[in-house]
Amino acid sequence: MRRIALIVALHGVVGSVAAVADTATPVPVSPPPVDAAAIAALPPIRLSNGPTVSQYCALRVRRGEVPFGTKFTVGLIVFVSPQGRIADIRIVQPSANARLDGEAVTCIQRAAKAVVRSEASAAAGEWQRMKWTWAGDP
Repeated sequence: MRRIALIVALHGVVGSVAAVADTATPVPVSPPPVDAAAIAALPPIRLSNGPTVSQYCALRVRRGEVPFGTKFTVGLIVFVSPQGRIADIRIVQPSANARLDGEAVTCIQRAAKAVVRSEASAAAGEWQRMKWTWAGDP
């Protein structure tokens, strides 16, 4: 009985050390652009899993929240890490629906995988721009 308890205790120590070793180091995020011209000059983001993100985000909207024929579009800037992860996201042009703007930020942070664009962005990451539209479909 003691021998089993010792093995479990050692396994727990090894597991906790491995968990610490797996923790990703934070990506330094450069300050976001603030003026409209700088934002417009950012490259548009490309998502490697765009259809998956769309499906995931669609599940976050309540039935009838976006009436048929209505669209809510939010303008976002996204900091993409060298690994293609979303490290930061900011609303730069809100829609008329603050809750849906927040849902866009949340679902993109959770589900999106960006395509790293250039050698410079692969080395340090970069800000990119995107628009997200919620549309009321029949």
